[in-house]
Amino acid sequence: MIRLPGSIALLTLIPSIGLADDFDRLEGRTLAAIPSATGAEARDHLTLVDLLALPNVLDGVRSPVVVVVTDQGNPSRVVLSPGYWSPPLPEGSDPDDRPEPVAILILERFATFAAGGGAAPDRLAQGQNVVLFDGFRFDLDSGQVVPEGQGDDLAIVQSDDGMTRLDAVGGASLYVLKEPPEFAEPPPGAPSPGRAIVPTDYAGRFRLLADGSQTGTLDLAVNGRAVSGRLRSDQTGTSYEVVGEVEPGTDPAVRFAIQFPRSRQEYHARLFSEGKAAMAGTVLILDRERPFYALRADTPEPEAKPEPDDQP
Repeated sequence: MIRLPGSIALLTLIPSIGLADDFDRLEGRTLAAIPSATGAEARDHLTLVDLLALPNVLDGVRSPVVVVVTDQGNPSRVVLSPGYWSPPLPEGSDPDDRPEPVAILILERFATFAAGGGAAPDRLAQGQNVVLFDGFRFDLDSGQVVPEGQGDDLAIVQSDDGMTRLDAVGGASLYVLKEPPEFAEPPPGAPSPGRAIVPTDYAGRFRLLADGSQTGTLDLAVNGRAVSGRLRSDQTGTSYEVVGEVEPGTDPAVRFAIQFPRSRQEYHARLFSEGKAAMAGTVLILDRERPFYALRADTPEPEAKPEPDDQP
């Protein structure tokens, strides 16, 4: 049990991390396919004990995860933390007068998407750290606590035996994941959906701007974690070899070097998680660290043949 400020005790062993992870990849067609997936199981309710027993099937997420199809037919992903709430005592009160803790459920993170939106559906609602007490009802379509019968999808209920549970209500459906979902591979050169960064997200064509003095078209390919490609310089019209690698771990950065005839520039960058349309970082130019950024380009350009005697 982990005790946090605010008199909340969480029962999950390790809270979910704040970096982008597989939970952020769980959207689009992958999320929509969960109800019919062999690795998912439909449940009409889950006790707090049931939630703690769920397997960790998403990389980077250690709290229980469920998928809900709302009463409006929209898919929603939810990270949950069962716990207990102990209200603070007024100043000067006898500690022995503290009431017994009550069971709660925290929606650590949730996001609801429009049904039938294909690979990139509209996001209808999202939020984090919503505390639900016994009797509370939650509408995932609007992302708020609501009265009974006003679009509620989830309810916190205490049964006759004193067991607190999460119920799917109002026509909503609740699913648990027994095994990792199948994440679709993006088209070549296109980033993966969601905010989680995977190595292949660095592949593609970018417009590079380094310290305001060098610009060009940067083409990157990723094989495993190995990076290869070329930069075509706007200053010379010549293309130069690029080699590097995507660092291991969650939310990985990339390192690559561009070899010019008489110099070598070393880059270190991270990809923007929202949209994955740009990367930014630093470049080592003549032993000085300078800023750079690169914007993902949509229109292919013809490549120039390398000319070893040219230098930008």
